[in-house]
Amino acid sequence: MNFLNPLILIGLVAAGIPLLLHLLNLRKLKTVDFSTLKFIKELQKTKIRKLKLKQILLLILRTLIIIFAVLAFARPTIEGSLPFFESYAKSSVVIIVDNSFSMDISDEYGNRLNQAKNAVRALMQNMNEGDEIALFEMANNQFDVLNTFATSTELIESNLNNIKITPLPAQLDNSLKFAQLILEDAKNLNKEIFIISDFQSNVFETAEFDSIKMKDPSVSFFLIPVGANSKASLNNLSIDSLNLLSSIFVPNRPVEVEAYIRNSSNTDIKGAVVSMMYNDQRVAQRAIDVPAGKSIAVAIAAPPQNRGPIKSTIMTENDVLDYDNTNFFGFHIPESPRILIAGEATDVFFIENVLRASDEKNENSLTVVSPQLFASQNLTSFDLVILAGGDYARADFDRISQYVENGGAAMVFPVNVKNMSDMSYFTSKLGLGNSTEIVFEPSKPGRFTIVESSHPIFDNVFKKDESEAKNVESPKIYRAVKVYGGRTIIKSTDGVFFVENEVGEGKVYYFGVKPTTQWSDFPFVGIFPALIHRSMILLTSSSDKAIESIIGSSANIIIPKRYAGTNRFRIVDPNGNEFFRDVVNLPSGAVVSLENMTVKGLYQIFDEKGNFITQIAVNHNSTESEITKPDMTKISGQVQTRLLADNNLNIIEDIDEIDQGLSQARVGTELWQIFLLLTLITAVIEMIISRVTKNEQV
Repeated sequence: MNFLNPLILIGLVAAGIPLLLHLLNLRKLKTVDFSTLKFIKELQKTKIRKLKLKQILLLILRTLIIIFAVLAFARPTIEGSLPFFESYAKSSVVIIVDNSFSMDISDEYGNRLNQAKNAVRALMQNMNEGDEIALFEMANNQFDVLNTFATSTELIESNLNNIKITPLPAQLDNSLKFAQLILEDAKNLNKEIFIISDFQSNVFETAEFDSIKMKDPSVSFFLIPVGANSKASLNNLSIDSLNLLSSIFVPNRPVEVEAYIRNSSNTDIKGAVVSMMYNDQRVAQRAIDVPAGKSIAVAIAAPPQNRGPIKSTIMTENDVLDYDNTNFFGFHIPESPRILIAGEATDVFFIENVLRASDEKNENSLTVVSPQLFASQNLTSFDLVILAGGDYARADFDRISQYVENGGAAMVFPVNVKNMSDMSYFTSKLGLGNSTEIVFEPSKPGRFTIVESSHPIFDNVFKKDESEAKNVESPKIYRAVKVYGGRTIIKSTDGVFFVENEVGEGKVYYFGVKPTTQWSDFPFVGIFPALIHRSMILLTSSSDKAIESIIGSSANIIIPKRYAGTNRFRIVDPNGNEFFRDVVNLPSGAVVSLENMTVKGLYQIFDEKGNFITQIAVNHNSTESEITKPDMTKISGQVQTRLLADNNLNIIEDIDEIDQGLSQARVGTELWQIFLLLTLITAVIEMIISRVTKNEQV
């Protein structure tokens, strides 16, 4: 015998109340009878003996009334059936259907989501009058119930047909919390939760494990695995993640990507084609072999032809699960950079010539001014400011530092060399610390000592085994200005030659020598044009890589200060739909929030003037691609940790045998009607005997 409400059995303690009252009534003071009454007492002994027997019978009946009443409310059940009694209790049922994209696989039994829907229909056929059903999706960020508890099969069938495959991952723990909320409105005392899923490992991921424990011990659980009995050989390649290796993005220069591709099937896959797309145009492809159950890293590269934001895709061929065959990334090639070069004619000569020579299409906009005209320039109109030399006022240094802090970029060479206090003031404003002039003997010029070859500015410059400064052609340095802050990229004798530093939202590159032949032969060595050109590219390529995110998540985008005057931003989702978001001012800066990104692909953000800000690459959760058969022993153990000790956990492993599984797992006949009837009968008997006893006492 089982009890649907076992906690009610605590009420059996009340069965001792009649006995306690009976014992209290027996505690009477001892009396001394007159001798003339002894004869009368002797005559009443027989009658008193009968009265005591009736009192004991009343005690037993009153105890039974309490016992029968408590058992009726505890709802005892037995296996099997009895005539004239319900075969099982009326139930309030919550059905959770996994609709994550791993359920889009088709095996010999058909599409797995359709298999899950057929399981729901089989459950509906086993429901009787008075049962109620609530149905909702497991892969759903909002967890909006399709309908509250319903008894209409037509309504439930309509809700079932509305369940579609979603790119969101399945969330069992959140589903259990939501199911508990639904069961709070249940009309029936018998409560059941059915979970229909392929039970991929990611369904058990949770950040708040303590909050998912069931609170109602009377709830029964049923696990119905989909795909557990499949014998089909399912071949699936998935792109789990991407690593954008390139850090410099210019037209006609290859962009290299490393894709991590996994074969989750049991057989090797050979000759699979991996393709790269730029703005929906195929630009590269290669064939790969992936061993069974293994992941490999695949490098693929292609040069972009255009400027602007590039929507990029890595994709494989169609297989049993198409949704994980694509992975998105993005980068930005800015429009023709606007560059301001300030300095004396001899200071700007080599820099200007390098930038013009590297600009084959005459795309760069170069403005060259003397130090005397620098104050008249609007720095916010330029993407890069280069101070090649000359003398400037401290007010000019303040403007440059503010420009960089607000997101601008600067390339700085020694200036105001006749007044090192001004130079120190400038380098301190740029976060580089004080500056010190160094002069080398002509016979012992300074040279490069350490080169950080891993810096992005040296991409594809050195061979893999070249990391020493001896592999870099070093200029002869006769005079330099040393600084003490920032990240050193090239170190030279007694000082630093090339330093970078981030100031606020912007960046500055500092070179320790003037770009002239008076301080060194730097303009004549092979590394000079490469450093100038690549520095220009890196400094003018802000926000070039797309922000990475997972489907269903939210993102807070910090808006660069140079767009601080814009209060409204335009968002374009991967399907081309446009919507607007107002900026929110936080202590960390102006922020645009994108909530619940449920479309896979690239989201692009523009200001009101159409200026590109950044893009967000939203990709699938790679754990959904693990198409292994569910291990129900392991899974039931994981589910059990989320339940109370009194929760019943049942597994129906064959979808085609749900009827049999329910009949074996569910309780049989309820006996509460019998105990209620016994309670009433016992109460009537107690009333009759009590009345007769009272009349006899009178």
